[in-house]
Amino acid sequence: MAAHIQNHETIILWQASRLRLTDEYVVASEILRVQGSAIGTLGNFSASIGKAKSKKTFNVSAIVAAALKNGTVLQYVAELPRSKRKVLYVDTEQSPYHCQKVMKRIARMAGLPLNKHPENLEFLALRKHTPEIRIAIVEDGNTN
Repeated sequence: MAAHIQNHETIILWQASRLRLTDEYVVASEILRVQGSAIGTLGNFSASIGKAKSKKTFNVSAIVAAALKNGTVLQYVAELPRSKRKVLYVDTEQSPYHCQKVMKRIARMAGLPLNKHPENLEFLALRKHTPEIRIAIVEDGNTN
């Protein structure tokens, strides 16, 4: 889904997007750390990529669990502002059954009950959709 914009709009966007070595920029709020190093800032999207069976889902589960409890899980430490504690988890590879297994693991890691869905977790299983539809779902849903 490529954005269709006019030439004059791209010029405006180009100018607004330019960074300069001599300008000063605000440091984003660091909300996720591992072993003292920041790995996540407020407002950013993250993706986990790697070889098959390399424990990507387990790693992301620990990060999400830390965010849901706003604390430490394994070596991940999350410190989110009270108004910014909602997590959007988008899975594009697994079935709903396996996604639910991941959700249960996340809840266990966060010390949350398994009989109540966490209010601050939005979990989408998008495997059955095309990449274009997945993008549209996430873009539209993220603005609501």
